[in-house]
Amino acid sequence: MSTIQSWTTFVDPFEHAFTITIPAGWRVTGGLLRHSPIDPNTCMRLVSPDMRTLIILGDPQMGIYLTPQPALLGWLSPPPGPIPQRPYLSGVDYARAYVLETLAKTLDAVALIGQKPRPDLAQGRHTQFNPMARHDGGEATFTCQRGGEAAVGFIGVDTYIYGWPMQGGVLWGVGLLLGFVAPLEGVAAATEIMVQSATSARIDTTWHARQKELSDAYAQGVLELGGAMRAAAQESVDRTMRIIDGIGSAQRESFARTQVEHDAQQQQMDEIVSSYSDYLDSAGNSYKLDNTKEYHYADGLGRTSSTNNPSAPGLNWEPLKRRSS
Repeated sequence: MSTIQSWTTFVDPFEHAFTITIPAGWRVTGGLLRHSPIDPNTCMRLVSPDMRTLIILGDPQMGIYLTPQPALLGWLSPPPGPIPQRPYLSGVDYARAYVLETLAKTLDAVALIGQKPRPDLAQGRHTQFNPMARHDGGEATFTCQRGGEAAVGFIGVDTYIYGWPMQGGVLWGVGLLLGFVAPLEGVAAATEIMVQSATSARIDTTWHARQKELSDAYAQGVLELGGAMRAAAQESVDRTMRIIDGIGSAQRESFARTQVEHDAQQQQMDEIVSSYSDYLDSAGNSYKLDNTKEYHYADGLGRTSSTNNPSAPGLNWEPLKRRSS
């Protein structure tokens, strides 16, 4: 039986690409963000009304990468281009790295307590965006401190890698990332919400048709480029690069419009994970305070007070405003 009393539907605010079911009354931020025509990422954070439980769906920094290529004497230098180079990480390796490298920046006392392969995470509807790639699922579990409270966390990941080379490496990326951070007594409920929200996602058919057209065109360009490299046919390489560049040019204006949202979402998600935000007084002085409290004040001595009471602590206390992103 579900521990959640009621659910509501959330619609992607950026491209209307999907809907998902979330608990009613929970705070939600994010939506569909992308780094390239073939790299749409669902990046969302759900926070319980008491701010103690956090659900993680995707991440703004997830992208696509090229594997470095070995040479006879060491590694080749990365070629110029928009796709960064990074050695391929399996689902387990990426989940572990996400906990220790990303979440550890905004959570305190992060300690890995488990990791294992999850073949089930390498299946599902998310694989339809890159069906020609090999998928690999894995998980990592950890303990931490969040908002001054001991918590337990879970991260599950599916990474994918293509079997053909591009200029400078092999293309790979992250097809799925989901998890939670919750107090020990809230792990069962957090798991239920994470699974229910993730599996309830429904992709808009019109959006999916447009995305499939882009992905197919890009994949064809990659195949042509790989064959041209193997045959050392420079003319074909140039022609294929024009195909890829044309796809990017056609979408560049659309991507530029979402970059501002991308940056703002990253800041909001970091603040939600850490439970701290920056606040300013009338003189421009900045204070990092607990964002789980609704009202914040400072006095002339630099002391601060954070409370859910709208009344100031005293006559000489000035209300603080949250720094805009």
